[in-house]
Amino acid sequence: MASRWAGTGLQTLIKVHRKTRKSKTEKQSEQEAFYVSNLAINPSEFEVLCQALSFHWSVEVQNYPCDKQLEQDKLTGFEENTQRSMAVFTNHALN
Repeated sequence: MASRWAGTGLQTLIKVHRKTRKSKTEKQSEQEAFYVSNLAINPSEFEVLCQALSFHWSVEVQNYPCDKQLEQDKLTGFEENTQRSMAVFTNHALN
């Protein structure tokens, strides 16, 4: 690891190569993503970590239409419960 990272506490680096295909256009793309953590991961925990990453991105994919069309990510100044209520309402309205 480069000396500039010394003292940061980084323990784990995961490189993910992701292939995606848009169902409407059949357009395919590839992307590399890197995840870093200050937690040391035992090899026996690697599968659980991969499942967590996969679950996270499945949630992001589901939220993308609301984020893009309604700009939900730009909503600020609300209490957490209000943000959740608005997200549930807009998701229900879109479906």
